Amino acid sequence: VKNVGYGRHAWDIPLSVLISEESLKLSYLTVWLTTVANIFIKLTFFILYWSIFYPFRWLRYAILGGAAVVTGVYTGFLMYMLISDTPRPGQTWLEKAQEKRERGTSGG
Repeated sequence: VKNVGYGRHAWDIPLSVLISEESLKLSYLTVWLTTVANIFIKLTFFILYWSIFYPFRWLRYAILGGAAVVTGVYTGFLMYMLISDTPRPGQTWLEKAQEKRERGTSGG
């Protein structure tokens, strides 16, 4: 982790380190794990709401619906990230990061 620039300020990290294969893989893993963690963090709030508002039947349905929506949206987002951000066979991590879609430019 220290070899790819973590622990230093962004302007102190050389560009050669930022675009290294190790750095790109670590960034990919960080985004993936953060998304998975966010699903569980948000679901814990729904569990808390369930324990507080259990006596209200209509609120139980709202809590279950909210938990289902959060799970569905984040699962869909995770699937999209895994499909779109993973390099294709024969493609390097740097080539994948340099695609127009990854840079945020319009394709036209």
